[in-house]
Formats: sequence, structure tokens, C-alpha cells
Amino acid sequence: MASTTTSDQEVLNIDASSRPKPYDIAGFNISPLATKEQTQGHEIFHQDGTKGKGPGQHFHSWDESFFVTKGTVHYGTKKQNDIVEDNSTLERIAHVGDFVHSPANTVHWYYFGEEGGEIVSVTASGGHANEMYSDFDKYGSWENPDKTELTKLAAKHGQIVHNK
Repeated sequence: MASTTTSDQEVLNIDASSRPKPYDIAGFNISPLATKEQTQGHEIFHQDGTKGKGPGQHFHSWDESFFVTKGTVHYGTKKQNDIVEDNSTLERIAHVGDFVHSPANTVHWYYFGEEGGEIVSVTASGGHANEMYSDFDKYGSWENPDKTELTKLAAKHGQIVHNK
């Protein structure tokens, strides 16, 4: 990692070979590109997965955005107290080059499309995604996950699973 001082913050340059191994979370990969400690605020990740893989409905106190770099991503958003019988009516499809932003405390979800996909995601200052992903990676078998335990683990990091 090389850095140069400008103003009060250093320029960050992280070589691909020095990146940690991707987290394996429920069948998709999340690679930390930069932590909040490195950027002095936000977190940046590369994510990839096969068809149908991605996080379910959730919300947290930080903004989250993603940019599609390969394939398609189905995503949806709604207000916390909205009850919808069929969430697919709220979904849209993001293609390569599309950018999606979910403000803090907005229920959102996404999953990779027919051919799988890749995104670069960014969490705003105050996020705890990297610590949460690390804990999820250590969870163990995702073949038959204990949803109660995973919900508690997410809540530990400020993410609330939303099942309405």
C-alpha cells in the first residue's frame, strides 16, 4: 500500500495483491476494497454472485450504494412500515453501468440476475458492513443457516432484518 500526504488525509492506493481474501457469505463473495479506517469514513466492496444470491430485506443507519459492473442485479426498496404481499412488485433491474443508492433506514434488498453479476458497493460514514461481513464469513455452514442467529448477528452490527 502506497500513500502520499495531501491536506490532512493521505492518498490511498491499495494494490490488488494486498487485498484480503473475499468473504464467502451465503453463496456470494464480498471483497473489501477499502475499510472505513483507510478512507476515514466509508467502506468500499466488490461483490459477485450467481443467480439469485444476495441479501434479503434489511435496513441500517448508513447509506448504501452500488454500481453494476457485470450482469444484472434485481433490487427493491420500501419504507419500514410498508407491508406488501408480493415484494417482486417493488423490484427493478439494474444493468451494467447503473448506479443504485439506498438512503439510511430504507428497507432494501438485492440479488444477482440470470447470468449472475458483479457490483462495487459503498457504505457511507458510520457503517459497520465490513465487521458484519467478517462475522458472517466466520458463521459456518450456509447450507442450512439458523436465521435467528444470523438475525442476531446482523443486529449486533446495526443491521435489522426486515421480513414484512
